[in-house]
Amino acid sequence: MNGLAGVILLPDGTKQRLPAHAAFSIQSPVFPFLTDLLNTADPAVEVDDLGTATVDGVPCQGVLVFRHAVANTPLASSRDLAAPLKVWISLQSGLPVRIDFIRLAFDNHYLPMHFSRSFSDYRLVKGVAIAFTQEERFEGQLMYRFQFTDVQFNPALTDADFDASKL
Repeated sequence: MNGLAGVILLPDGTKQRLPAHAAFSIQSPVFPFLTDLLNTADPAVEVDDLGTATVDGVPCQGVLVFRHAVANTPLASSRDLAAPLKVWISLQSGLPVRIDFIRLAFDNHYLPMHFSRSFSDYRLVKGVAIAFTQEERFEGQLMYRFQFTDVQFNPALTDADFDASKL
């Protein structure tokens, strides 16, 4: 994926282009990394208090973060529909416990699909707290779990790392 462009590689090796609304809404949040939502001074970014709740068994403070699309731009209504992130932050650790977000249906850009990403088993890696267990759910159903065994920042890459034949 790259902005409004995206491709799915099917099991038989053929490629199918994603509609623009699906491409920009399919990206999983990598919060707080790789996001411009932390720029709360930007008037297009809305931040609202959701109060406290117990999320995944952890007492949390909820925050709604929303980047409003520029009016009269392509797919502005789809962008606004897919924009809200509900971030649930542990009252004890201050770390994200879960992010609730929306992806748009492949065949209907008016249909929001509700996803969540849970974060647990935080460990410090070079002073940064990293969730070594991450689970993604669709409408409450577990889709997949990432269980990291090692995290490295800025490791050296070789030409072999870009060998498409290994995909």
